[in-house]
Amino acid sequence: DVFESSNYVAEFTTTRSGGGALRLDAEYTGTLNRSTALYVESGKVKYAYTTVAALANLANSGRYTVVYYTDAGNLTLAQGDFPPDADCVNGQIMIIVNGTGNAMTILGTGVAAGHAVQVVYANSDWYPIP
Repeated sequence: DVFESSNYVAEFTTTRSGGGALRLDAEYTGTLNRSTALYVESGKVKYAYTTVAALANLANSGRYTVVYYTDAGNLTLAQGDFPPDADCVNGQIMIIVNGTGNAMTILGTGVAAGHAVQVVYANSDWYPIP
């Protein structure tokens, strides 16, 4: 079954082979690039994921929840590096995984190599969640 609203399409599917999984795809279709926002499959939640290899591309990653960041040449992420206000909604969450191999700073929070920080968008700014 497919359900549509002005900016989202939700589709429920089942597969009988391989264990019979129930899957829910919630897909954003608004002004940002089309992307799948959320999967629920076999009882597991999977968020939209991307790899960002250059700092300049982080601002274009607002449609993803999990961002694997690998730009070892830019180890400090500030407000201006995140997606801009026009692409964000209050309560939006991003999880930034530090894949640089080095310690880095994300919105003033130190993040060791191989660790992650969660940030939330509220009232025109991004905030780290302790």
